[in-house]
Amino acid sequence: MERICILAFLGINSWKDIHTREVSLLSIGVFGIVGISPVVIYEDQGFDQMAKDVVSYMEARYPGYNGSFKVYTRRAKKSYPITSMEVSAAIGEKILDAFPDASVDVHNPEMTLSVEIRDKIYVYSETQVVCRLEQMVRQCFFFPAELIVRLLVI
Repeated sequence: MERICILAFLGINSWKDIHTREVSLLSIGVFGIVGISPVVIYEDQGFDQMAKDVVSYMEARYPGYNGSFKVYTRRAKKSYPITSMEVSAAIGEKILDAFPDASVDVHNPEMTLSVEIRDKIYVYSETQVVCRLEQMVRQCFFFPAELIVRLLVI
């Protein structure tokens, strides 16, 4: 049996918007939704600007961060000139420059910063789990246009 997981990314204007009506509706148990991630979306203007955007995300979301972290990069846009591992390492270096009391721990980080390179750059660091694997069904669901949905096949 094939199971399809859906991970929804929400573009938000401020961190107070996390509890929007859409999130509330999705979090009450729509089958197939694995998690909801509040995401900040940046235009793809090259790696240097992406690194600045990610550091500004960290400064806004985690001012004075001094814990451990790891950067997880996923490139849906395979034509991007840098590999995912190279992006993660270079962005991690920029974050360490901006947050000297922080440390990298790729095995057991306190925070995972995710960077998705698509037509735009999607940055997020938390996912609200709303569905457990045993609850999933083999169905697809359609959501409002402001939700960006990624299908993952388990």
